[in-house]
Amino acid sequence: MRGDPYFMAFYLACLGQAYFMVGQYDEATVVLRRGIEQDTTYVPLHLFLATTYAANGKVGATKRAAAKVIKLVPGFTLSGSSGFIGHRHQFDLDRDLTAL
Repeated sequence: MRGDPYFMAFYLACLGQAYFMVGQYDEATVVLRRGIEQDTTYVPLHLFLATTYAANGKVGATKRAAAKVIKLVPGFTLSGSSGFIGHRHQFDLDRDLTAL
C-alpha cells in the first residue's frame, strides 16, 4: 500500500464515500481532500468531494469540485458517472446523484 499511490487514492476514496454514506460530511471532506493531495487526477475523489459538498450545502465548493471533474473528464455527465464509481445498490447511486 505504501509503495502504490493509486491504491492509497482508491482507499481514501472508499473511506470518504463511507463517511458520506453515514452522513459524516466533515470527515468525508477531510479524507477526500487528503486523497486529492496524494493523486490529483483520480476522478472518483473529486466526484465524491463534489457530492459531499453538495450534500453539506456548500454550493461554491460543489461548483469548484465539479469543475475539476469536468476538467479531468471533458464531456462528463452525471448519467455516465457510474463508469467512475461503482454502487452496489441503485439507491446508493440515486442518493449520490440527488445530492449533485
